[in-house]
Amino acid sequence: MRTLVERHLLDVVVPFWTRLVDRERGGFYGRVDYDLIVHKNADRGLVQQARHLYAFSRLENHYRDGRFLPYAEAGYRFLVERMRDPIQGGYVWMSAADGAVRDPRKVTYGQGFALYAFAEYYKATRSPEALARATDLFRLIERRATTPSGGYVEEFDERWHPLVPHLLTDDVEGARYSTNTLLHLLEAYANLAAAAPHPDVVASVRTLIRLFLERILQPDGTLSMYFDERFSPIASPRSFGHEIEAAWLITEAAQTIDANDPTIAAATLGIAGRVLAEAILPDGRVAYGPVHDGIDPTAVWWVQAEAMVGFLDLDEKAHVPAAHAAAEATLSFCLANLHDRRPGAEWFWSVDREGRPNRDRGIAEPWKTPYHLVRALVEIMERLDKVK
Repeated sequence: MRTLVERHLLDVVVPFWTRLVDRERGGFYGRVDYDLIVHKNADRGLVQQARHLYAFSRLENHYRDGRFLPYAEAGYRFLVERMRDPIQGGYVWMSAADGAVRDPRKVTYGQGFALYAFAEYYKATRSPEALARATDLFRLIERRATTPSGGYVEEFDERWHPLVPHLLTDDVEGARYSTNTLLHLLEAYANLAAAAPHPDVVASVRTLIRLFLERILQPDGTLSMYFDERFSPIASPRSFGHEIEAAWLITEAAQTIDANDPTIAAATLGIAGRVLAEAILPDGRVAYGPVHDGIDPTAVWWVQAEAMVGFLDLDEKAHVPAAHAAAEATLSFCLANLHDRRPGAEWFWSVDREGRPNRDRGIAEPWKTPYHLVRALVEIMERLDKVK
């Protein structure tokens, strides 16, 4: 499995994303459509550019040979020179290819990904500037976005005035907080704590872990995805991808701050165990989530990537052979069905029940980036190496 994963990473995944670096304006091109046409002048998202920076920094931190640093540098420079708001602070949600502001909103989810990427870039370069940007952004989020209910304000205008959220709450009626935002703040803060364990960062990681265990995790072992103003859960379908991702990210965050106590271990084992029991279909895919007549069999690229890591993490923690087998089965499914075998391609956004690819979503776009897949494949290699 390990050899297969590395070959796919270096022969398929990395070449696709390195071709998208914009050597004239910095950063990475904003869109590659289903027909593999590169839209060099497409708008660029904060999450997108930050995820590129994270992915190439993570690759550099794994291989340590310098070959990925130029790509990380391109991502870093675009973020700090084109997407940073030097007056109001933080980073804008969307820019044009030349850096002109398209959407000036300050979105907490996006700020978190910039922080996450800066911390990873610091690990790769030991740049004091990168660490300072990560730390400053952490303190900006904490100052602007924390609320008495325990959640974080999701969206602001360019001057940091709170807005009714839409982007990460998916327009769910009454939703003010999303598990998606909180999960990615947790991973960002934990990555910063790993890079530089400042006491306030460690304390915020601890608080977020407690929020997941006490408020987001429900008595039946599932995670609520949305919450109202009082941080009460709003009924909505489960998200198998976010549940399995949370199971391993909570574990990693707890280990980072040396807080992986039996309560945390039991909770994450329960979350991952339910996904293992309920979300895998006979062909090895991990379903997107339940629907009114069963489960949604759509195989979305990021769900499969997170599931492979989550299943290996479950096997590491509890010695569950079925979890390791599930990770291998999901990888086999992905290589046979999600891998886009056209020359110069990567993975489809998703495939349906019959294996037909989604033609409406691009192969690269503001939400589809190298982050999930690069991180998953590197995590798999590192976890299998640790076992050996």
